[in-house]
Amino acid sequence: MNFRKWFTLIEMFIVIMIMWLIIWALWKMFTYKNITRSKYHTCYIHIDSNIASFFQYWLLQKEAYSWDKYEKVKNYQVIFNVKKQKIDLVYSGTDQKKEYLLSWDFVDNINDCHNVNYHTLISWENLKVVINPWLNPSKWQQEWIWMILYTWDNFENKAQNGSTWVVYFYYCPNVWTKWCLEKNKIEVDTRTALFKSYFCKTVNIKTWKCESWSE
Repeated sequence: MNFRKWFTLIEMFIVIMIMWLIIWALWKMFTYKNITRSKYHTCYIHIDSNIASFFQYWLLQKEAYSWDKYEKVKNYQVIFNVKKQKIDLVYSGTDQKKEYLLSWDFVDNINDCHNVNYHTLISWENLKVVINPWLNPSKWQQEWIWMILYTWDNFENKAQNGSTWVVYFYYCPNVWTKWCLEKNKIEVDTRTALFKSYFCKTVNIKTWKCESWSE
């Protein structure tokens, strides 16, 4: 009888320990830091997937629905605007575009890119990617090309071809901090006319810089 009693107590102790571990795991999962980091990933996934879809629209020469009818797109533009901390996907020649606000001025209830306690930033160079229709490439510097990069404040004066450019995405734990984690990056390659997405595998906890990127 006593043996059964002790066995029951041991069983109850095991159950209590399991419940405590589950509660602890849920608490860790839903602490505010982890929630905001999860929201950052939601923001980045939305942006990255929409850039990928935008790129597919270019490959398929998809028309944009504009002013109650479908219009041919003059060119497809991905604009990383650092001054306003936003990203625009523009169907040039139509009224269609998608906008992602990354600044800390407002709460973003759509893409989870920022709220009052954290925000997402992009790296400190403006970049405009212009993708011409593949059946109608642009002639630039004696070469027929489909993708041109425009950098710095006056986009049109700093065109670059045959090069790559990297835009870094930072997770910033609060609005006023200067310390932001390097979490993701998008590489634009005009030679292959591709966007490539990477995530940080290892962050230096002292500098908050990424030491190892995905391949």
